[in-house]
Amino acid sequence: MRVPTFNHKRSAIALVASSLLLALMPSVAAAQSGPAISGYSVNASDTVLTISGTNFGSQISGDTVTVDGSLVGVTNWTDTSIQVSLPSNAGPGTITVTAGGLSSSVPFSGVERGFYTLSANGTVTAHDNMKTYGDLNTLGVAGQSPAIQLVTTQDGKGYWILTQNGNVYAFGDATNFGSLGQSITAVGMAVLPSGQGAYVLADNGTVYTLGQAVNYGNAPPGTQAVAIATTSDGNGYWILGQDGATYSFGDAPSLGTAARPVASAPPSLTNNTLVRVGTTDPVFLYKDGALYHIPSVQIFSGLGYAWKDVQSFPSLKGYTVGLPMVVPFPDGTLIQAEGQNPVYLVENGVLHWITNSSTFLGMGYNWSEITKVPSIQTNWPTGSPISSPFTYLPDGTLFRIGNTNPVYVINNGQIQHIASVSVFDAMGYSWSEVKSLSTMPSLPQGPALTSPTAVMANGTLWRVGNTNPVYVYEDGELRHIPSLSMFNDLGFQMSQVRSVSSIANIPTGPDLGSTSVPPAVTVNAVSFAPTPDNQGLWVLFQNGTVATLGDATNFGQPSISAMTGKTAVGLTVTPDGGGYTILASDGATFSYGDAKSAGSNPGTVSLAMDTAPSTTFLSMAYGSFMPHYDGSYSTMVNNADALSVINPTWLYDQQNPVTNQWGLTTPPSGFETVVNEAHSLGIQVWPQIGSISTAPFATSQQDQTTVNQIVSAAVNDNFDGVSIDFEPQKFNGMSLSQAEQAFDTFISMLGPALHQAGKKLMVNVYASAYPNTLFNYDVLAQYADYINIMDYPDHNYSTGAGSTSPLWWAKQVIQNAIQGGLSPSQIIMGLAPYGHFWQYNNTSGIVGEGDVYDTQAASLLSSNPNIVPVWDPVSGAEVFMTNEYLNSNGTWTAQSSAMAQAPVPPTGGYTTQYETKSLNPVKNLQGLLNYILLRYAVEHNQSTPNFLTQDGAYGPLTSAAVALFQQDFNVTGDPSGVYGTNTEAALKQVIQDWNIGQYQYWVDTTQSEQERIQQVALADGVAGVDPWRVPFETPDYWTMLSQTVSITHLGE
Repeated sequence: MRVPTFNHKRSAIALVASSLLLALMPSVAAAQSGPAISGYSVNASDTVLTISGTNFGSQISGDTVTVDGSLVGVTNWTDTSIQVSLPSNAGPGTITVTAGGLSSSVPFSGVERGFYTLSANGTVTAHDNMKTYGDLNTLGVAGQSPAIQLVTTQDGKGYWILTQNGNVYAFGDATNFGSLGQSITAVGMAVLPSGQGAYVLADNGTVYTLGQAVNYGNAPPGTQAVAIATTSDGNGYWILGQDGATYSFGDAPSLGTAARPVASAPPSLTNNTLVRVGTTDPVFLYKDGALYHIPSVQIFSGLGYAWKDVQSFPSLKGYTVGLPMVVPFPDGTLIQAEGQNPVYLVENGVLHWITNSSTFLGMGYNWSEITKVPSIQTNWPTGSPISSPFTYLPDGTLFRIGNTNPVYVINNGQIQHIASVSVFDAMGYSWSEVKSLSTMPSLPQGPALTSPTAVMANGTLWRVGNTNPVYVYEDGELRHIPSLSMFNDLGFQMSQVRSVSSIANIPTGPDLGSTSVPPAVTVNAVSFAPTPDNQGLWVLFQNGTVATLGDATNFGQPSISAMTGKTAVGLTVTPDGGGYTILASDGATFSYGDAKSAGSNPGTVSLAMDTAPSTTFLSMAYGSFMPHYDGSYSTMVNNADALSVINPTWLYDQQNPVTNQWGLTTPPSGFETVVNEAHSLGIQVWPQIGSISTAPFATSQQDQTTVNQIVSAAVNDNFDGVSIDFEPQKFNGMSLSQAEQAFDTFISMLGPALHQAGKKLMVNVYASAYPNTLFNYDVLAQYADYINIMDYPDHNYSTGAGSTSPLWWAKQVIQNAIQGGLSPSQIIMGLAPYGHFWQYNNTSGIVGEGDVYDTQAASLLSSNPNIVPVWDPVSGAEVFMTNEYLNSNGTWTAQSSAMAQAPVPPTGGYTTQYETKSLNPVKNLQGLLNYILLRYAVEHNQSTPNFLTQDGAYGPLTSAAVALFQQDFNVTGDPSGVYGTNTEAALKQVIQDWNIGQYQYWVDTTQSEQERIQQVALADGVAGVDPWRVPFETPDYWTMLSQTVSITHLGE
């Protein structure tokens, strides 16, 4: 406890007296010490700041926390820890804790506001509302030297780009340091905290200074340097070597060497995966637990592979190497396994299945030519099938025309006449090998063979005379078969071996089967960063391993499988040192601690976080907003602080029934009052312009007419922008592709026209982009300020029961949009403060009934405490069942006959034998089980059960749900998972005890919207939200919104 002495106003005598007293009573002195901040951290969503320290005491009147000079709200205060709500524009600045009249302050580096990515060609891309200030392309120097690093200024209003030749380019308010005056091979740059100087590091460890930077020394000779970082005061730096060693200079403390990680083999491989170690030459095919070496480019290509298919791993230790991928027969051989139908042709060392007899015969083959083998071995390479005939005459083919005497051999792609029988015999041929062709092949003629000549074809076996070394000819080389066991294991036979007098002029390759798995690659360090207190370092290695030195905390690192096919290239630490993001060579990022997810950014070579204040959250809303109509006007006035923009539903582009001309309707009478009032409250007005036809943008003439009308309305009626809500029900003769292009053209005209008039443009789109719908997000985003993604409904009264926009669905929709290239800063996430309801009974199964607003559901529940709503944590929505029916006028009627019905089971009960049928009683059962099992799980703190699709099929999932019901309610007498008479009786009892009606309501409540804002909108950094529509929401929505996000008012 804090001792309440005269801490605020003391005289000099009192101070002296108390100092003497405290000297005698050290325990009391400690109790009266002022607060001392030892550190702080920020949560991943940048909304909560936790301050650590001592002597904070218990908060009393006058105790405060300020961030960057502004008071912040305290959510928890203990003697050693304080938690405060962090404003979205907080920092950089100072954190100050004032307790008992005494204060403690520490510098605050700000929070991660967004980030920049840099590509090798010098292009800079800003993310999360960050601003670009130019890049190498705008300077006209792109392509002169690859860009390798981007460093931001302290205030976030500029940055520097380092190129590989050592040039440093300044943008925004970044200081221009000038040139090094020489060309080097640069690997990294570090800028002084003041921004008035910089260090450039060469690959040999030499440090070059710019501006006010002081050179404190270079890395030792022989160092392969990879990165440099300055201390927080700028009076020292560290250099990182690729071996993990760190070198300290100036006031940088010595922190030692980060041990190189051991390269790890992939934990598992799937069949037919192509692999190699690092960039080494041997390529293996993984199959059935072994690695099979592909011995030649010819076989690799014959298998249909491309080099991009090969995955590179730092190690393949522990994997077994099987036989090399070699067919023990020469090209042109026909092979069939005993007892099997498929016939294969050996082509360029690869087996190809001839799929039908017509193709076989069409290629001129006879069934008698087929060589029988016991089986097709695993190591025999098998390529694509042959389904149409062609002429295949590999080297070594013997033929004659018809039954004429001249016999020819194909050698090196030429036709050569074997001049005599004696030469034929001397070459080891037999007459059974000679094919009969109807015409001479279209190949060049070579000289006649007047003496025995070795004609080497792929897959043929050779030796010199009768000596022991035996070779197989593969892809232009002789490959020695090193042992008899290898010879036999590969399936060769001695009768296949041919003799030659010499092989002196024939290239020889490595022994067949001699290839082993290369040693693991050396894992090099690639990047590092110091902790905020300079007492630790994070060191990043190529394989994604993060090593820590000093007091650095390891927040995590990517798994081996996540790093497959890529290497780590950079590590960026969050401003508070509470996390970091790892950048991989393919642009993938991995964020840990309090670092925000940075997504995937292909082509990125450098990522830099920014701490400058970002724009805050946009709160929009659709509604009529006309006074004395539906309450939406009052909502606007009463919740102005929580609104950025209103989207009045005033305007439509429709056809005039008299003139048949398409045009814009006029706003309702008195709309000017709403516009003026909104502006006086700091709210902008972007009315919705709706249409259900393609006619407004069907032709270039209509495009111009529609654009002119919209711009005129925006200007003349003092609108701040418009929201285009064109949702054609049909495309009037156009294909989807044509309609999409026409809409893109329309928006490409409307956007610039509105912007020239100083107006904003938002386009409403469905949750799925083109080619599934009309809306091509990428094109529209080029001309619109915002894209409002209407991620609803996933369920409605024409589908099965469920949340209008389940939480998992909203996450998926927004992530799909971002991964598809849409910037989060342009995304407005639609919200749906309403739900739907369905009727379940044995006669109809499931029937969709209509919509239910949040306000309507809340009214029913508040007046009927016997109705039990259940929160579904998976969907993030509320569900309840009742006999209360929502009338079309918004009133409720209790229907005594509409209590839930337990299905009557057939003889033997419902079992999975009914899986192929769609039965209404089963649909009813599935709907009841969804509610009952969820309610039971929630009330008993159990995991959420699987959600059943109400398809009427009594399959395994429904059977499992019935088994769970039997377990929960102690049902006996029926087999597990079988809905029989005993289960029916138990279900009837639950319906009675729980007062379950036939109507099932799913409602996305204020809690639903809060989860979507926190877990989707804020987590993904989107620009804001826009609910459809006011006044469907309950009043607590606006309170929740103000407490959850910081609302911006455009133009302020």
